Amino acid sequence: MPFKQKILAHKKLLIVICLVLLVGGYYWYKKSNGVQAAVRYVTTTVQKGTLIQSVGGTGQVSALQQLDIKPLASGTVTSVKVKIGDLVKAGQVLLTLDQRNANVSLLQAKASLTTAEVNYQQVISPTQTDLNDLENAVQTAQLTLNKAKVDTANSLATAQAAVDTAYNNLQLAQGGDNSQIVIDAYQSSLAFLQSTLSKVDSLLTQADNILGIDNAMANDSFEQYLSILDSSKLNNAKTDYLVVKQGKVAMHNLIDSLSVNSSHADIENGLKLSEDVLFKMTKLFTDLSAVTDNTVPVGTLTQSSLDSMKSSVISSRSSSISQYSSVITQEGTLTNAKNSYTSYQKAYDKANRDLAATQVANENTLHSDEVALQQAQDNLNNKQNPLAQDVATVRAQLESAQAQYANALNNFNGTIIKAPFDGQVAAVAVGVGDQATVSSQVSASTAVLTLITPQKIAKITLNEVDVAKVKVGQKTNLTFDAVADLTITGTVVQVDTIGTVSQGVVSYGVNIVFDVQDDRIKPGMSVNANIILDSKTDVLMVPNSVVKNQNEQAYVQELVNGAPQNKNVEVGDSNDTMTEITSGLTEGETVISQTISTNNTGTQTTGSANAKGNGGGIRIPGL
Repeated sequence: MPFKQKILAHKKLLIVICLVLLVGGYYWYKKSNGVQAAVRYVTTTVQKGTLIQSVGGTGQVSALQQLDIKPLASGTVTSVKVKIGDLVKAGQVLLTLDQRNANVSLLQAKASLTTAEVNYQQVISPTQTDLNDLENAVQTAQLTLNKAKVDTANSLATAQAAVDTAYNNLQLAQGGDNSQIVIDAYQSSLAFLQSTLSKVDSLLTQADNILGIDNAMANDSFEQYLSILDSSKLNNAKTDYLVVKQGKVAMHNLIDSLSVNSSHADIENGLKLSEDVLFKMTKLFTDLSAVTDNTVPVGTLTQSSLDSMKSSVISSRSSSISQYSSVITQEGTLTNAKNSYTSYQKAYDKANRDLAATQVANENTLHSDEVALQQAQDNLNNKQNPLAQDVATVRAQLESAQAQYANALNNFNGTIIKAPFDGQVAAVAVGVGDQATVSSQVSASTAVLTLITPQKIAKITLNEVDVAKVKVGQKTNLTFDAVADLTITGTVVQVDTIGTVSQGVVSYGVNIVFDVQDDRIKPGMSVNANIILDSKTDVLMVPNSVVKNQNEQAYVQELVNGAPQNKNVEVGDSNDTMTEITSGLTEGETVISQTISTNNTGTQTTGSANAKGNGGGIRIPGL
C-alpha cells in the first residue's frame, strides 16, 4: 500500500495521538509553571464568658407520670414518714434508713477534714492576697470592736430607760384601788356605760320597728306578713324582745344612778348587767333574722322592702356583737388597772434584771470582740512567718480528707430518701424493719416508694462514662424533634445504679422532671437532653481549634508580622466547643483559629485531608 494510503487509513488514530499529546503537554505546562500556593489565616479574639460542661443523651417522654424511688444506700428502714395517697413536696423526707454507722463515719471524716484544713492553712506560703485578707480581717475586727463599744453603750442606755419608765409606772400604781390608774379606769368605765345604755336603747328600738310591740304602728304595713311561713319564729323573737326590754330597764335604773362618786362595785355591776343584756340582744336579732327569713313578699310588702328589713336586722346583730365585745374588753381593762401595781412591780423587777443581763452581755461582747481582734492580729503574724513544712504533704492530706468527707457525706445522705419533686405517694413497698438494699444484684423490685407527679418525665440513657458525672438535682436543657423551636429546662431526679448491657455496651437510665409544662409535648415523643455538669463564669475562653499540643505542652499561634508564632498557654476545663485558658493569654488578644491554603488547583484548609484523584492517568471523554 502506498505511503499516502497508509496515512489516510490511520487518520483517526493520528488524531487521537495528537489530542493526547496536546492535553498532556497542557497539564505538564500548568504543573511546571503553576502559581505558588497562598496561605490565609483566620483569627479569633480571646474573650471572657461562661464555660458550661455537659453531657447529652436521648430518650422519650414517659407515658406514665410516675417514678419509682430507690434508696442510694443499703440498710434497715427505721422510719416511713408517708403513706399511700399522701401529697408530698420536693425535698420532703419520705423514709430513712439506719443512720448510726453513717453518722459516726461522717463525724469522724469531718473532724479529720477540719484538722487537715487547719494544718494546710498553717503551712502554705503567704500570698499578698492572703496578707491583704488578714490585714482586712484585723481592720474589720477593730471596726467591730469600736462598733460594739457604741452598741453596748446604747443598749445599756435603753435598758436604763426601761428601768426608769417601769419605776414611774409603779409610782402611778401606788395605793391599790385608790391609785390614779384605777380611778381613771373606773371613770372611763362610767362614760362607757352611758354610751352602752344609749346603744341598747337604739338597738331595742330597731327591733321594735319590726315587731311593733311598744310602737304598735311601726309595722302596720307588713305586720300581717311577718313570719308567715313559721309563726313560732315570731313568737320567739317577741319573747326575746320582752326579756331584753326588762334588762334595759334594769340598766337604766342602775346606770342612771351612777356618778364619779359611785362605788367600784356598782360600776362593775353595771358592766356585768350590760354584758348580760347585750348577749340577750344578740339572740333577739338572731331570732329576728329567722323571722325575716320566714317572711315572703306578699301584698304591700315588696321584695325590696323585705331585703331592706333583712339588711337592717343583720347590721343590728353585728352592732350588738361588737358592743358586747367592747363590754368584755372594758371589764378586762378594769381588772388590769386593779392589778396594775402587781404588774408594774413585776415589770420594774424585770427591767432591773434586764439591765443587769445587758451589762453582763455587753461585757461578754466586748471581751469576745477583743479576743477576735487579738486572734486576727495573731493570724496575720503567723501568716507573715509561716512554718517550714512540706506543703505537698499537707496538701495531699487535705485532698484525702476532703475525698473521705465527701464519701461519708454521700453515704449519710443516702440514708435519707427525699421526694425529688411535688407529687402523690402511689405505693409504699417497705415498712419499718424491712431491708432496702441497693447492689449490683438487685432488680427493679427494690423500689421502696412510687410517686405520681403532675409534671412530665423524660427517660434517657447515658453510657457508663457519662453517667458517672451525673447527679440528682442537676439542671438539664431539653429539646424535642417534634417541636423544633422549643427548649425547656428540667431537673435530674433519678440515676439508675444498675446498668443494662446490650451488644456489649453498658447504658444507664436517667429520669428528668420537666421544670415547666408545655401542651405540645406528648408522651412518647423523642427528647434530647443536655445535662449541665458544671458552669464557670467570667473565664477566658477560646475555640477548641485554637489550642494545639506538642510534647504535652499546650500552645496557641499568634500572627507576628504576618507569620504564625507559637505561644505556650495553660488550659483548664473544656466542653465540645470551647477551652478555658488559665494563663498565657489576656482578654482581647488575637489568635489563629484556622489556616487556609489556596492555589490554582483548589483550596486546602489546615487539619482536613488532602483531596486525591481516582487513578493517575488523564481521562478524555469518549475514550
